[in-house]
Amino acid sequence: YIIKKDPIAYPIFKKYCNNIAQVIYNADYLLDLDRIAIGGGISSQPILLETIQESFMELRNKYREDVHDAQIVLCQYKNDANLIGAMAHLMNQKH
Repeated sequence: YIIKKDPIAYPIFKKYCNNIAQVIYNADYLLDLDRIAIGGGISSQPILLETIQESFMELRNKYREDVHDAQIVLCQYKNDANLIGAMAHLMNQKH
């Protein structure tokens, strides 16, 4: 991954992923989630999911309250979900 080699971009990216992991951790703590799906254009980059999962597990290991770990996955359609939803809406409209 090129971003890991960039001394300016990587710390910013890592902080971004840590923030997302913190939100996921808090939501999981409150709601006892089984799976969290991440989508959008940025989800096309494998480093995103990998880094969020690492940060999430660091939090889980630090503050372990139970043995249940939520699974963080990518949305099936990634950035195309909005287009599929728009097409479905159009097709379901009555003319």
